[in-house]
Amino acid sequence: MISKHKLYTLSFSAALLLSAGVKAQDGGEESPTQNKKEAKAEEKAQEIRPPSNDILRLWSVGFGVGLYSFYGDVGKVENNTIRSSFSHFRKGVNLTAERRLGNLIGLDLGIHTGKISKQERSLTRNLNFESSLFQVDLGFTLHFDNDVIMDRGAKFTPYLGASIGYMFFNPKGDLLNANNQKYYYWSDGTIRNADESNPAGTEILRDYTYETSLDSTGSEYSHGSVTLPLQFGLKLKLGDRFDARIGASYNFIFSDNVDDFDDNGGFFDNDRYLYSNVALHYGFGGGDPGRDQRKKDKEEYKTFDFASIDATDSDGDGISDLKDDCPDAPIGVKSDSKGCPVDSDKDGVPDYRDQEPNSRPGSRVNAEGMVITDEMLQERANRGDTLAMDRSTLDAIYEKMSEKNRTGTSGSSNIPEGLRAGDKNNDGFISSEEITAVIDEFFEGVGSFDIEGLYRLIDYFFEQ
Repeated sequence: MISKHKLYTLSFSAALLLSAGVKAQDGGEESPTQNKKEAKAEEKAQEIRPPSNDILRLWSVGFGVGLYSFYGDVGKVENNTIRSSFSHFRKGVNLTAERRLGNLIGLDLGIHTGKISKQERSLTRNLNFESSLFQVDLGFTLHFDNDVIMDRGAKFTPYLGASIGYMFFNPKGDLLNANNQKYYYWSDGTIRNADESNPAGTEILRDYTYETSLDSTGSEYSHGSVTLPLQFGLKLKLGDRFDARIGASYNFIFSDNVDDFDDNGGFFDNDRYLYSNVALHYGFGGGDPGRDQRKKDKEEYKTFDFASIDATDSDGDGISDLKDDCPDAPIGVKSDSKGCPVDSDKDGVPDYRDQEPNSRPGSRVNAEGMVITDEMLQERANRGDTLAMDRSTLDAIYEKMSEKNRTGTSGSSNIPEGLRAGDKNNDGFISSEEITAVIDEFFEGVGSFDIEGLYRLIDYFFEQ
């Protein structure tokens, strides 16, 4: 047997079809041409949607590694024999969190730590230092992929930034070797364990261990300072959420004691350092892509060829899809002026699949266009071995039920004993609403009617 669920689905579909038919007769539906035009426009808009990396991510976090390079008083003399920049590079790491305030600006908080170092060898001066560094920055970043300077979807874009920070430092010097012997720099370029006036001094080598706190040698100063970092770099988008950044931060320090040497030259003679780094950033939190998309779509539509949409004819019937009420009709089928397959008897079944193309106007037909007769309905009702009903049969039953949707006046005693449970309001009349309620109860398994009783109730409904 066909499942009760299938019968219930068919019944519900039939009811929806009838409701839709009533709405159409009331003139409540929108123009098919208007609907198709809107659908085509939306379809074309979807084709020109921006890539996923065009979405503005409100938050991002980044981790990077880099190198510190110091610029101060140590190593500044013209006759410094140590010229290699690589000799004073030191490693560092950085963490960044950013909150985008719009397309153009981001507010960022940064932390980085590492070491800075410099050394100097000359006939007049021999200095070296290394200092730990820990700095916190708060500032703004200007993103060039802001749809003003560059398109936000660009893969490779620059950025600039400015911050204010505070750094902690602790300079130390390599003044003693591993045997705790002090370095003496002789005029012949050697390092010895005694003053040059002492001929017994023997040559030793530096161990490059910065063991001596430099401010313990007589100078006293704060080990913290305000900084002014200026950032610049390039950003490479790796997808929707990730981007790689290659950048540098040039830091002006409001102190000249980082290398334990203060020449009292003013702010622009203070110590400075450069931090060059590579970082990976992860973005999360969506912005308002729709706001920017509207702007982008506006530009796209200025040059978009809408004529190509107007000329599209999917079914080849000579009527463009925007004006075709049936744009997906079978190719080769004769169509009317609206682009729909011809339906000579107006029964809703087009001629190319209507087995009775000239049925009487107003006749109720099945899916093949054949008129449904009372005999056909009765034959269906008399089949006790199946619950199967096609949609056209159910449509016909519901139509007849709606025609008889009125209130009776006879007493409930006229209703056969086995069917009185269907009279929900006890008015002595079985209405279409009560038939529907009984069907619902049947499929929910809570009613008193079996399938045979349900058919008898429907028959009685038409006979009363």
